[in-house]
Amino acid sequence: MDTNRVTADTATLVAAAIARSGLTSSAVASRAGIARTTLLRKIQGRSPFNVAEIAAIAEVVGCDWADLIPSQTKGSCSAA
Repeated sequence: MDTNRVTADTATLVAAAIARSGLTSSAVASRAGIARTTLLRKIQGRSPFNVAEIAAIAEVVGCDWADLIPSQTKGSCSAA
């Protein structure tokens, strides 16, 4: 798996969800408990989002957190 591609694709999905929500990135950052500069850096694809950030952003913008995960990373996994 290309982690740089996952980071970029996640950033695209998050940016689109924020745009659809009608909120500013500053408002989303504040409500999600993420520093505005951190959110902007991650939306630009310069660093990856973590699961807690994805969940918080999804709650703020009103979507399912799974909608912010790129499809190429979804699949089944089995525990050993």
